[in-house]
Amino acid sequence: MHLQEYAKITKVPIEKITHNNNFNDGYTLRNIRPSTNLILYNNLVSSSGRIKWTNSHELGHIVLNHSNHSINNEKEANAFASQLLLPRCILRKLIRENVPITPLYLVQNFGLSDEAAKNAIASLKFAFNSENENIYDEALLIKFNSFLISK
Repeated sequence: MHLQEYAKITKVPIEKITHNNNFNDGYTLRNIRPSTNLILYNNLVSSSGRIKWTNSHELGHIVLNHSNHSINNEKEANAFASQLLLPRCILRKLIRENVPITPLYLVQNFGLSDEAAKNAIASLKFAFNSENENIYDEALLIKFNSFLISK
């Protein structure tokens, strides 16, 4: 649900929901009912890629069962979002197939924001430093096989 809609329904100012705009892109309300979390995102963000990143990041907090805000939890949620939106094994495969990886390519093919695409390019050296693919990587490669062949 977007922040603006939630603020309207609950009559709670956005500034209060976002803790004085400290969490302006998005925020997760945990346990609003038993075992129910609600991801709120800023509908006024102009980049659909940024909204997708924010929602993936917040989903990471839920999946990783984060109960507080810390630098480590933010890094973990960022890593979760990064792998969800552009799995490293897919990026490695594209590079091995000599696909020219540019920020525009990542935005157009994976729906990343400009910032996330640039971060993915900057982290390319790490894509090959961790060569140990696992059963999940193999499953992703099979699932994305037709996409990979087309590129």
